Amino acid sequence: MDNCQWCGINKWEDKVEFFVDISIKHTEQICDSCQKKLIKVRDKLVKEIKKEFRQAEGERT
Repeated sequence: MDNCQWCGINKWEDKVEFFVDISIKHTEQICDSCQKKLIKVRDKLVKEIKKEFRQAEGERT
């Protein structure tokens, strides 16, 4: 893919890794089922962040 995966317009220059950090205290006390649910929540947050970003980009142009 030659275009930016966020805006779809510009050519990308470098691959950038970013993290949506959900800090959880005592992670050793969270069961596997809850970890999977948290991952789903995190993935939804990433989608929402991208959506908000694209809307902001649309307002800017």
